[in-house]
Amino acid sequence: MGKLLIKRGEGGLGRRNPSKDMVSGLMFGGVAATGLALDTTSAKLTRVEDAEDLGINQAYDTANNILVYYHIKEFFRMSPSGSLYIRITAQAANTLAKMCDITNAHVRQLLKDAKGDIRQVGVVLNPLTTYTATKTAGIDADVTAAIPKAQALANAEYDLKRPVQVVIEGREFNGTVALAGDLRGSSAPDVHVTILQDMDVAATGDDINEDHAAVGTTLGVISVANVHESIGYVAKFNLADSIAGAFLNPGLSSHKAIADYEGDYENLTAKGYLFARPYNGNTVTNGVYFDDFPACTVITSDYAYGNSRRVINKAVREVYAKLLPRVNSPILLDASTGKIEMAVAKSFEADAEEAMSVMLQADEISGMDAFVDPNQDVQATGKIVTKIAVVEVATGRILEVEIGLTKTI
Repeated sequence: MGKLLIKRGEGGLGRRNPSKDMVSGLMFGGVAATGLALDTTSAKLTRVEDAEDLGINQAYDTANNILVYYHIKEFFRMSPSGSLYIRITAQAANTLAKMCDITNAHVRQLLKDAKGDIRQVGVVLNPLTTYTATKTAGIDADVTAAIPKAQALANAEYDLKRPVQVVIEGREFNGTVALAGDLRGSSAPDVHVTILQDMDVAATGDDINEDHAAVGTTLGVISVANVHESIGYVAKFNLADSIAGAFLNPGLSSHKAIADYEGDYENLTAKGYLFARPYNGNTVTNGVYFDDFPACTVITSDYAYGNSRRVINKAVREVYAKLLPRVNSPILLDASTGKIEMAVAKSFEADAEEAMSVMLQADEISGMDAFVDPNQDVQATGKIVTKIAVVEVATGRILEVEIGLTKTI
């Protein structure tokens, strides 16, 4: 019997089950929307339509010559199952550095409003059309000023056991890579600077949006990636979309095509910048991918790449949630030594390992081990130290293949 069977495909949209790893935030300079006032409230979005319900749509962006709706739309294009908290502050009064400053109610307030759920947050300037940047080390000086502010904020959030990573809009990248500052010297492992740009979004002429960087796109890929994955994973994270008309002409915030930097991809990543590029053998429309996931810290750091930081940040949250109920708990001692009963020490180890087992089962780590020294003098210190070793999942950044001719096989 002749048949024509047509099966509905599954998995092509890149959706995965929502998790707290996908919860993100975007802090904007901008203007008030009909449903979102400046500096007073944060809004939670689970789809693009939620932004439109607040009066944030393409008409809002166009009328105000800003990119708010664009970044939101891009976030959900890359992370359809993600959740996004947003907050807007006045353009003229604020800079990237001010928005990241822990003493100001901007990014810090957004994180508070989300009750610690945000795992990654992006910061977008949207300056007035009269804005003129002062460039330092080949980029807007406001970008470099924001990096230590963002790290101080991340440090404060870590102290509250709600670690977060910050993506800063790397506006006005200099056209010459040799003149670009080395972000790897910033000692900011929780901070990333994106200089990615979709050149079709940036207007022609001297429009202020020519200097933007695609924070929403970057944040969306981080959100949808599993914590152990580099956002440069070619098999999963293609930015180009011919139907949506996105990233068919990728470039940098210098408003120059990425093809102009073809010989400098390695140098850009070595200096710690996030950007995307095609690969040889593919046309631009076939694929545009992040080169890697560098952080603003030295290459020798354990957290030189964002996925390593995301892994340890998730581990911190998991272990904290599991062990918190044991704070101020009674600790049985070995009456003959005055030290911790072995069974008690083992129970702490078991709790820590149970917390980490979620990540182990999800293949987000390769292995882990917890150890509590039973010889600790809890009576004297009131403290129990649990040491956890985590073996991360490696990233194959360089794939080397040897190929040659031979007489026989």
